[in-house]
Order: sequence, then structure tokens, then C-alpha cells
Amino acid sequence: MLLLWSLRFFVFSLLESPRFLCGIGKDAEAVDVICNHIKALFATPKTAWSTSLLIAVWGQFIMPRPLRDKPLTWVVRYHWSFVSPLQ
Repeated sequence: MLLLWSLRFFVFSLLESPRFLCGIGKDAEAVDVICNHIKALFATPKTAWSTSLLIAVWGQFIMPRPLRDKPLTWVVRYHWSFVSPLQ
């Protein structure tokens, strides 16, 4: 176990997450990390196509799942409560 711990810290370079960088006040570095990730996702036509397809599928099927699973009246009552009813 000690061997694996030492490998993790001394062999593999782990980058800090953008959330961690923002938390310690390094916002510019966090933006650079995000930009580098986005550039890597769209670096070649194949990765750009795969990324675009994944985003489209996620947006069509996975993201609206809470809206599908709950009745429309629940969604209107709890998520759109800022709209005042007609009096």
C-alpha cells in the first residue's frame, strides 16, 4: 500500500482541478486549465466529432431526465415558482 501511495505522488504528476484553483484564488490558472481541456477535446476532427456527439446525446437524453421522471405539475410548482399565478 505504501508503494502505491509513493507511486501516486512521486511518479504520476497530478494536476489541480479548476475548482481547487478557484478556491485558493488562482482564477487565471483555472481558466487556462479549462481552455486546455477544451482545446484537447476539439484538437482533431475525430475527437471533435466524438465530443460533439457525446454532448448532443447527453443534452437530448441524460440532461432532461429529471423532467421526464417527475410530473409536469411538480416541475412547475417547485422549479418555476417565480412565476406568480393569475389572481
